[in-house]
Amino acid sequence: LLLPYIGLKGLYFLGYFVFGLGTGLIGLFPDIVATLTLTLYTIPFNLISEYHKAEE
Repeated sequence: LLLPYIGLKGLYFLGYFVFGLGTGLIGLFPDIVATLTLTLYTIPFNLISEYHKAEE
C-alpha cells in the first residue's frame, strides 16, 4: 500500500520507527490494552525479506 510512495527503504525505516514509538508508549502506559494495541505495530517479516532480497 505504501510501497509505491515511500519505497522499500522508507517502509523499512518507518516500520522500525513505529515499533520504537510503540515500545516507548508501552513504557508510558503499562496496562494490558495499551500493550496489546501497541504490539500490533511491528513490521511484517515478509517486508524484511523483500528488502534484503532486493539488496542482492
